[in-house]
Amino acid sequence: MTLKPDLDNANVGIWMRITGNFQIGSFPDFFLRGADMVKVNGVELDIAGKTISEYLATTNYDPKRIAVERDGNIVPKSQYGATVLTDGNRLEIVSFVGGG
Repeated sequence: MTLKPDLDNANVGIWMRITGNFQIGSFPDFFLRGADMVKVNGVELDIAGKTISEYLATTNYDPKRIAVERDGNIVPKSQYGATVLTDGNRLEIVSFVGGG
């Protein structure tokens, strides 16, 4: 195995060891993927690994007045604490507004 300096990185002089079979001209997935992202109402957020309840605690949503859809399926409120968000999930959060 040959070690080569990673000259394209800000850490010039740090040696990287990359193993595996890579096609010339292509990048391995770990270079392209970046952080695990969850799309919430069309905005990508780095919240993979959190539960819906944990995410909602960081927002101004009133959990009593919203509905959450994950990947096209409504999530029951009783499952917010048990539903862990994973890379690529899409959440739609809808607030109920009173009036008439």
